[in-house]
Amino acid sequence: MSQIEANGKEVEKPEDRAFSAIRWGAALDCGIGAIDTQHRALIALIDHFETEHAAGHSSQALDDALPQFTSYALRHFHDEEALMNTLVGEDTFVRIHIAQNAEFF
Repeated sequence: MSQIEANGKEVEKPEDRAFSAIRWGAALDCGIGAIDTQHRALIALIDHFETEHAAGHSSQALDDALPQFTSYALRHFHDEEALMNTLVGEDTFVRIHIAQNAEFF
């Protein structure tokens, strides 16, 4: 089974599961390999929680998934924002995207 690393742990890729809350496809690619890889890992974490929830392990799944997701998302937002600021600089889109990231938490 294919794996991707998320927060130091290997997580199954969503496309390898019978059930997936979010299916990764070309339409989700932003074209920046490192960011696309991080997006896939975030989706894998969400999918792992959804799979555990569907199996009736909601409480334990949430206890396991939430800290991983939070840590990984914070790292991803930092990386993504730094890259946008470097490549694009001060821009309305960048400000909006950073504000959207801040609203997430």
